[in-house]
Amino acid sequence: MAVTGVDPRLAALDAGADVPILISPGTPFKYARQNDAVFVDIARRLGKCRIVFFYYKIRALSRVLQQRLAFAFRQAGMNFADYCVFIPWQNTAAFYGLLQRAHVFLDTIGFSGFNTAMQAVECGLPIVTRDGRFMRGRLAGGILRRLGLSELVAGSNADYVELAVRLAQNGEYRNTISRNLATSSPILFDDAAPARALEDFLANPLACR
Repeated sequence: MAVTGVDPRLAALDAGADVPILISPGTPFKYARQNDAVFVDIARRLGKCRIVFFYYKIRALSRVLQQRLAFAFRQAGMNFADYCVFIPWQNTAAFYGLLQRAHVFLDTIGFSGFNTAMQAVECGLPIVTRDGRFMRGRLAGGILRRLGLSELVAGSNADYVELAVRLAQNGEYRNTISRNLATSSPILFDDAAPARALEDFLANPLACR
């Protein structure tokens, strides 16, 4: 599925062609403190990278998250600004352009993204996720399993880090995943079965109990 994106032209992303860009577009309340170390570990393993977060419309919430992550990096003896950046919320075309430019999509652990994960699939951008306990933490995992890409659903935070690093560093593996996303995406976007099921329920809800 082809999408139209425009280059967001953000100076914060111009760190060199050899620096992988990892996108984490969750709203601030989706980031649980116990998972902050995941970003520290990814940055430590990669050495050079840009992990991109977004300023939410309520800037105060984003500032709290930014300060919390910076503290986690300081605790590890690392400078948050050397690896991570917060950028303004983008319009649709610029967000697609950013997804097309990025190397890895980092889904929020425990409170998964759905619309953003679907947009990543449209752009052929590999997603790293980990199932949470509740449905809200299993959205991206469900998408990936439907596409036959359960290998992108990590079983632990350590596995999440390992997978993110592999995708960022191994261009051949990343390209293979991107091709698989492109070839299997019609399973998501052209599947009429959910719509038919909803129609059946609305037409005769008692029969669907």
